[in-house]
Amino acid sequence: MKAPFKYLVNDVNSKIAELKKITEERYGKGTAPKIHISYELNSANALGTHIRKDNIHYLNFNPELLNELKDTYINEVVTHEYAHACVVHYLGYYKNGKRVMPHGREFKSFCYGFGIDGKATTKIAINSKVTKQRKRRRGYIYVCDCNEYDLSAIRHNRVQKENAVYRCKQCKGSLTFKKKA
Repeated sequence: MKAPFKYLVNDVNSKIAELKKITEERYGKGTAPKIHISYELNSANALGTHIRKDNIHYLNFNPELLNELKDTYINEVVTHEYAHACVVHYLGYYKNGKRVMPHGREFKSFCYGFGIDGKATTKIAINSKVTKQRKRRRGYIYVCDCNEYDLSAIRHNRVQKENAVYRCKQCKGSLTFKKKA
């Protein structure tokens, strides 16, 4: 895996500093979440991740996507993950006895304050070379009368446990397992 270009790491740090300043203007100086950044993510499905451990918020980013998408990645993904850190830092996982949803109202409020839309997914990586290279067959081939489908392990397991039936959108026929990809 490629490490991010040095200037991009500086740009990520600058973005975090900018977001921290916005946060502290809103909630008070010295109140922003403590952030630790790493560049070890290599998933084709996740652009960035956030976890909290011992009151430190760990943001993990994909260095290959950062190198490819640069400013767009920094403005959208880094801001998105920082918003997750803020929600957990300021509100915790529960508010008024109810679970705070990962991409719910509170999260969107932080995102809007940072200048992004707050959607759970972003379209920036759809046409990315890195993402396209990593996309692969999901693992389970299902067929109907007119087509062949590639189902994920989760959907395959649901069918096997008889918890779900999937149908073709064209012929409306039930999908049946053919083989593992």
